[in-house]
Amino acid sequence: MAYPQGKPYYSYDQGNWHFVALDSNSFDDPAQIQWLKDDLARNAKGCVAAYFHHPLYSSGGHGNDPVSKPVWKILHAAKADLVLNGHDHHYERFAPQDPDGRATADGIVEIVGGMGGAEPYPIEDVQPNSQKRISGPYGVLKLDFTDTTYTWQYVGTDGQVKDAGPTYRCH
Repeated sequence: MAYPQGKPYYSYDQGNWHFVALDSNSFDDPAQIQWLKDDLARNAKGCVAAYFHHPLYSSGGHGNDPVSKPVWKILHAAKADLVLNGHDHHYERFAPQDPDGRATADGIVEIVGGMGGAEPYPIEDVQPNSQKRISGPYGVLKLDFTDTTYTWQYVGTDGQVKDAGPTYRCH
């Protein structure tokens, strides 16, 4: 596998956004956790998004995955705006929340975007703060970033918009 800097975690900047790619299969790796803390401490961008495989919150078959909670705490402390995940094969968006699952305006918006490839999973146990859940139609998540805001659409393979998120301002 080819990774920037030879590691399965890295970051990059685009406009006023700082993007962080993490390996949730190795959240127990102290080197990755220290790298994340150092990377976020150096960040000078106004908006932060992170993406990794295992969602902290999910209403699908795999459900909530506590392996992500320590990372959420680090991201929340750094005022991250958005977390994108897969793992469960459905679409789900959550209201801004803190790592303990409390809805809060300064929380992180999480989107589970697992609508491509493998067979869709049913919605099994609706989690608090889940605003929209779709299982069945395949599609893609179309993200729209400005220097101070973000929003998205879930677009089915038929070209139809199945859901659209509100527009959020960065913290």
